[in-house]
Amino acid sequence: MTNVHTLRDINSKGYRLENTRKMKLEKAKDAYQLIDEIKRLSSELDILTSQINRSQILIAKYKAKGVTQLRKIESFQSINKLVGNKLALVQKDTLTYTLTIQEDLLKKESENLSFKFKISELENTKNELVSKVNKLECLKSEDILKPIIGGDDEKNTQNEE
Repeated sequence: MTNVHTLRDINSKGYRLENTRKMKLEKAKDAYQLIDEIKRLSSELDILTSQINRSQILIAKYKAKGVTQLRKIESFQSINKLVGNKLALVQKDTLTYTLTIQEDLLKKESENLSFKFKISELENTKNELVSKVNKLECLKSEDILKPIIGGDDEKNTQNEE
């Protein structure tokens, strides 16, 4: 029976029963501290895991929002490009239309000046004709008056014919 030791054997070998008990108590105490530390660390790990999960969810939401905003930006850029192209076409058409109107206006002004010149010529011709008519009327009235004043019947008969 080598496993059975008497108190004398234990004392003679330097073992003390009380020390063994203290050691067991300390080991139990250390074990409980370790268990408490494991529980605390496990709780912290759960909290950190929860925070990481929330962060990942937020990141996913922001990424989705970013993708949506990027698509909106791309859509607006496309619309902006279309509007820019339409604006360029409208500006080109407006320029062409403006040039056409200016050309027509210049033609009309040229025609107007031509008409004014023709009117001026016609007025001059009219004035010349009025002057000639006045001279003719003057001459006619002189011819009518000469036979009356002079009493020449032959001229009066010739004028009447």
